[in-house]
Amino acid sequence: MNLQNDHVIGIVGGMGPHSGLELYKEILDNIKADKDQDYLSIVLASYSKHIPDRTDYLQGNCLLNPADNIIEIIKNLHMVGAKTIAMACNTVYSPKIYKEILNGTSHLNVRILNMPYEVALYIKKNYPMVEKVGLMTTNGTYLSKVYSDILINMGIEPIIPDYKFQNEVVHQIIYDSDFGIKSKPRPITNEVYNLLNKVELYFQEKQADLILLGCTELSLLDVRGFNHFGHKIIDSTKVFAKSVVTKI
Repeated sequence: MNLQNDHVIGIVGGMGPHSGLELYKEILDNIKADKDQDYLSIVLASYSKHIPDRTDYLQGNCLLNPADNIIEIIKNLHMVGAKTIAMACNTVYSPKIYKEILNGTSHLNVRILNMPYEVALYIKKNYPMVEKVGLMTTNGTYLSKVYSDILINMGIEPIIPDYKFQNEVVHQIIYDSDFGIKSKPRPITNEVYNLLNKVELYFQEKQADLILLGCTELSLLDVRGFNHFGHKIIDSTKVFAKSVVTKI
């Protein structure tokens, strides 16, 4: 099998495992194909146990930078033909992690796409009248201002929850060990949807035009379960998958 002329997509998954699979499925759904052979070549690498939690690292609860092992995963993907790399996590693009990944892979002939940038650019291009975007992210993405900085640079105002609400409501939707999406991805628990109602009301009161699901775990939600005010909801995984395919 000659992969030299094949533009293989490499997905760094495992952050969490369901998120990597979701990105893989969304990429497939964006490929125009009439038969098996029309599909793009994709390699999903899901080494969950080898990648420390990104938020734990950014909050100082873990000393090992997730970038170290992610670099090794990207090297392995490159060895099996990957030329475009998509990392299925938003928090991994926090500067303390992302810059190390770019530095550690700079000698490879790969292009690493930036999920938060691609998502913000999509909003800017497709929703030019949007002025305020409500951000739903992990605490790691929240603290490192990944999305807020990019949106501000594009002239969009990010609606950022106060830290108490972020930590006790938004972050718990993702991370709570009893009912959060990371621990209970299938099916999503009623507790999660109850908290989502609080989130939407919060952004409604802050007059957000749009709600951004800025964590790949949130892509597992059925948004019909909490969209009571008719907000436009942007799923970072869905948008990123479109971008990955169009850039091949």
